[in-house]
Amino acid sequence: MYNSYTIKTGDTLEKISRSLYGTPEKAKDIGVLNGITEPLQVGLQIKYTSEETPNSNSNQKGIAAGQKIKTSSDFDNVKITINGVPLIKFESYEYSESLIGIRKLVINTYWDKNNPQLKSAFKFGNVVTLHEKGELIFTGYVKSLPMDRTSGSSDITLVCKSKMGILLDSCFPLSAYPIEFNKMSLRQILDKCASIKGLTIEYAVQAPLALDAILENDFLNGVAARVNESIFSFMIRLTKSKGLIITDTPNGGVKIFKAIQTAPVGTLIHGKTRGFSSIVCNNQLDTLAETYTVHSQYKESNAVASARIEGFPLPITMTSVMENNTQDNIEDLAKWWCCREVGKAIKYQISLGNFLFEGKAFKTGTFISITSEDLEIINKLVIVESIHKIFSKGEKIILTCTLPKAYTGELPTMADLL
Repeated sequence: MYNSYTIKTGDTLEKISRSLYGTPEKAKDIGVLNGITEPLQVGLQIKYTSEETPNSNSNQKGIAAGQKIKTSSDFDNVKITINGVPLIKFESYEYSESLIGIRKLVINTYWDKNNPQLKSAFKFGNVVTLHEKGELIFTGYVKSLPMDRTSGSSDITLVCKSKMGILLDSCFPLSAYPIEFNKMSLRQILDKCASIKGLTIEYAVQAPLALDAILENDFLNGVAARVNESIFSFMIRLTKSKGLIITDTPNGGVKIFKAIQTAPVGTLIHGKTRGFSSIVCNNQLDTLAETYTVHSQYKESNAVASARIEGFPLPITMTSVMENNTQDNIEDLAKWWCCREVGKAIKYQISLGNFLFEGKAFKTGTFISITSEDLEIINKLVIVESIHKIFSKGEKIILTCTLPKAYTGELPTMADLL
């Protein structure tokens, strides 16, 4: 049996699917059924199967007819709060964390104009937390609300950023000027940068010289941020020659650590490990070079250093001029540039059907072993670079991994790349 729906301004197939079925997964079916593609024609009447809308007679206020309402009880051991208010009704959420970015949370939920507590919670800048199985994994704020909404629909999507995202979005305020740091160690500079926005840094690195030596350029001057540079970008720029990774913590703070290769926490075997549905190997070797050369920004210093991928078949060279470098770390700058380029070029994307592996949650920065006979990958050691979780009708997790040497700082060879 079919019912009809009239396309409104701003509608997409995904929005219509969410409105009619409470999930975006029927968007393709609606398009095929009606022989239509986007952009959609406003005012056009389309048909949809009514047997898939069990709540079509819903009388709940604030909830559009046809929506299947999910509550927190449908999501075992998941708790979302906004400004301390538990979010009871939501359709799904997506969560991501990364060694090269900040944590993000996207919540697909419902707007209820008759619930004043909920109306006060759904506001730009409000604090958001996510717990999974009793563990806090995200603390941030509402960064984006829908720019437009459709009458008759209660769907609403909240895009949330980690609390540390304020460093990424902000340049240095006038109160922090002058943005030049003289006779200060790297640790002191980083702490001062984080404190500008009320954040603290958790150091998980046993390398005192990398953090506590006075940071100066070739001519013994201090280092300075650019006027239009974000606070986070400046912090990254100062740490990249030290092999340090800056990321965020579950409570929204800053964490700085060094990747040290360890034994894998487990082995994922395609076709045998439960839930391991697919693996995509993306090797963009054409973006790499044999040699990476770094020059000082000062002609008078004549400082230059190179890093090389041993066995690289083509004599391609890359050159860069680095800012605020010191004479004793220009070799590290070249080495880390080479390592990070390899990390960008070599990716393994793994899709799993469960958030847990052998009873433990996946974490960024950990090492795992992967095997795929189809791709001729046997017990390949990789580092988990990013995690993307999708929680809707069921769990799905996507791990993006790369070579450990991209983060440990050991120069890779062509054998590693292949």
